[in-house]
Parts: sequence; structure tokens; C-alpha cells
Amino acid sequence: MMNTPSRIPSRVYECRWAEEGPPLTADLGTEFWEAAQWQAISTQWNGEAVDPQWETSFAARWTEDFLYFGFHSRFQNLTMVDRPLVQTRTPSLWDKEDVVEIFIAPDLKRPNRYKEFELSPSAQWIEIDLDWDRNLKNFNWAAGMESRSTVNMVRRQWQAEFRVPLGSLEMKGVAAGTCVALNAYRVELRSCLYLAWNPTMTPKPDFHVPQRFGQMFLSQ
Repeated sequence: MMNTPSRIPSRVYECRWAEEGPPLTADLGTEFWEAAQWQAISTQWNGEAVDPQWETSFAARWTEDFLYFGFHSRFQNLTMVDRPLVQTRTPSLWDKEDVVEIFIAPDLKRPNRYKEFELSPSAQWIEIDLDWDRNLKNFNWAAGMESRSTVNMVRRQWQAEFRVPLGSLEMKGVAAGTCVALNAYRVELRSCLYLAWNPTMTPKPDFHVPQRFGQMFLSQ
């Protein structure tokens, strides 16, 4: 059941243009990612501030064909499977591993229709098409998400990178200035960490609150 918050989101993210994207390696120190606007995800879903030991940030860029997303996450209690299945989606991934997530609604006039993308430290993934206006959840939706993750146990950090074809979001041929609804999240299961870029402000952890999405605009 989708929750309805009492406040309207105001956060805005600038997604910067790139002539072309790099191969996916989860290396977030490249020129491609250094030119992005990195933003911290520093609050729990309910707006409470989080200790810097869980420092988390995300960034996005766009090209003619793809939307790219990158995440940097410091961890304390990593939950990750030993034998990941990365060639196909992992059902209920959010219950099996820690994840980073992007929810995106391509049409601002239809915020209840959005796409969900999740990626874990072992590079397992899932993509979901949701439409709350019709109470539909398509767990077999195929967006063509491509992804990579890396884990540094010594530094206690993991990084994730993925890209999504604009065509799968019905955004093929979009121009600079296009604005979509978006939120970014991170879950660390054993730490009861449910981070939200724009807090959803629900009584219990719940990311499915499109009224609390921020906005992302495509810049040149």
C-alpha cells in the first residue's frame, strides 16, 4: 500500500550531459564521474541524520542513449552472497543483500508510475515497473539495465555503477531541460539502515512514496 506524506519534496538534482559513457567498471574516480554532481544521501527514510561511518553519495549522467547512475557507500555490516547470479534478475533482492536503489518517474504528471532499479555489492540486480494508479507491479519488466559493483573490505566501502537505456524509460530523444521525478536510496540490512536522498517521512521504512520524490533535470 502506498503511503501519502504531508509535505511536498523540494530537492533538485542536475544530471549532466556526456558525449559518451565509459565501459561499466564501478570505478567512480574517472573523468566521467568526476564531472558529475555528487550528492550525499545522509538521512534515514524518516529524516534522521546518519553517522558519517555510513557515508553515502550518488551521481547521475546522461548520453544520447543512456542514463548512468553511480553510488559510493561506506559500510559497517555488509550483507552479500558468496555466489551471486548476475546474468538474470534476483527476486526480492532487497531482502537478500544490501542494495542501492533508484526510483524514477519519467512523466512528472504521472508520479505514481515509476521504475525501480536495485543493485547489490555482489552485482545482483532487479528492475521493476510500477503503476500505483492501476495497482500494477511488473517484476518481469526488462529495461536492459547493465551494472557493476566492487567491494573494498579493507576500506569498508562498496561502489556501484549502472546504466539504463533511455528508450526503456520512454525518454529516447529527450533534450536538455527535461525534468523527471527521482529518489535515491540505500539499505544496509544488519544495521537497519534505510537511507533516502529525499526522506519519505513514513512511520516505518518505506521507499514507495512518489509524493516524496525529488526531481532530476537533464543539463547540457
